[in-house]
Amino acid sequence: MRRYYRLIPTEGKPEEEVIQKILQEFCTHPNVESAELVDDGAGIIVRTRDGEFSEVMNLAVNIFAREGKIELSFDHFVPDEA
Repeated sequence: MRRYYRLIPTEGKPEEEVIQKILQEFCTHPNVESAELVDDGAGIIVRTRDGEFSEVMNLAVNIFAREGKIELSFDHFVPDEA
């Protein structure tokens, strides 16, 4: 199961290279299997290797806030593709 998080910029929309830098840093965590930017940068879909999200998303919240002035908000679960 994957999770969809809304990206909420607190200081205007960040530039694409900032988002790519954030994703690159976030994806280095050993439990992040995938992180996909969706909806023209309004959301991110995250899958973890072990199905646990708390540690991974704590990291994500910190990186997005520090690098892009972006807050994350859980929106919904995304079923795995068949």
